[in-house]
Amino acid sequence: MNVLLINPPSRFWLFPPLGLAYIASYIKNYYPTWILDMVVEPEKLNNMLHSINPNIVGITCTSQTFQDALEVARKVKKYNSAIKVVMGGSHPSAIPEETLKHPEIDIVIKGEGEKAFLEICQGKHKEGVIEGGLMDVNDLPWPSREHLPMGKYDNPGTILTSRGCPHRCCYCAHHVSGYTWRGRKPNDVVNEIAHIVDTYGIKEIQIVDDNFSMDINRAKEIMKLIIDRKMEISFWFYNGLRADRVDSELLTLMKEAGTKLISFGLESTNEAILKSIDKRVTLPQVEQAINTTHKKGIQVRVSLMIGNPGDTYKIVMDTIKWAKDNPNIDAAEFSLCAAYPNTPLWEWVKENGRILVDSEHYPTYFLDKETTPSFDTTDFPANQRVKALRIAQKTMAKKFAFRNKSLRNFKIKNVPKYVSTIITITLNRAPKRKFRN
Repeated sequence: MNVLLINPPSRFWLFPPLGLAYIASYIKNYYPTWILDMVVEPEKLNNMLHSINPNIVGITCTSQTFQDALEVARKVKKYNSAIKVVMGGSHPSAIPEETLKHPEIDIVIKGEGEKAFLEICQGKHKEGVIEGGLMDVNDLPWPSREHLPMGKYDNPGTILTSRGCPHRCCYCAHHVSGYTWRGRKPNDVVNEIAHIVDTYGIKEIQIVDDNFSMDINRAKEIMKLIIDRKMEISFWFYNGLRADRVDSELLTLMKEAGTKLISFGLESTNEAILKSIDKRVTLPQVEQAINTTHKKGIQVRVSLMIGNPGDTYKIVMDTIKWAKDNPNIDAAEFSLCAAYPNTPLWEWVKENGRILVDSEHYPTYFLDKETTPSFDTTDFPANQRVKALRIAQKTMAKKFAFRNKSLRNFKIKNVPKYVSTIITITLNRAPKRKFRN
């Protein structure tokens, strides 16, 4: 029984696919296992199919990469129709029955995949939707990075210290790890970081949790252990921390441990909008977190969305002005609010707006390409959303590339390409598109 796990092609996500690496570590002692990351090795599919001759192929995907994942599945079935194709990830977990309608897919895993995938390999499941459930994160082995081409990633030093998030932001897709937050033990986290540093010579660690500091005391303990071990590394929190889950003591420890940048997901500066998206955080809380982080000497990035429920062009312009005028922000990323299948936002749009994409064809929302909104409203039509995005990107590029002293000292090489491009490049004008008004 040979197993091949595949990450489909993507133009932007140059990070190790930790989800597949976790599955590999969970099953590798029972079955020969390989990982093909087509993001960095897109040309190897045919060769690996012929050399491995897998019995089972597992493919992960998001809504943005679903069509690419389907194309991979078709190629696998064309090579050998007897291969069992299993699909998992955020998109199949959101709409498993719809995903299973595609003839190239035999099984869909809904939720976390380690235990379910092992059971599939054992022959316990032949077809259909399999409930993956939630794993005990302290029982899982470390992800098998040895199965990945670690030297080919822009940001190879990623680590997951917890899973899940109890908050209910309307736009967020919680279909894989759910609303139950589970944190790993601090010693195990720091031991894995040391393993990454020692094995691969990586000195820049990116923590990619949905909610790293949900348990503030656990976060402090992790930072204390790193300080005690005198680990000469840097930390980057691009995935973001909640502003209501940091305090001065934690930020002091994070600075001493080597944290260079923290991102805060604000989404909007309008209090009514924050309530409408169920963010459960206020603008004063975010501003306090930003100011304290800045005072500690840690660079601050904020992420903001255009087109939240209740948004208007004027509200977004106010948010852009806030980001432009705030002296304690070192980077800001604006993106179009996206409605993903089977989220509260998706249901809100069906009642109050107009969905502009189907559930299986999603734009990527990065850089100056594919700026088609996934939805709009009468009060904030698609063409105005794209216009607002262009203004935001150009305003932020001008501020951070030419005015902000702290950004001139910022190590752009440490930033994912899609972020550094937004920050430092004056973007081209949006392509002209026709939208429904």
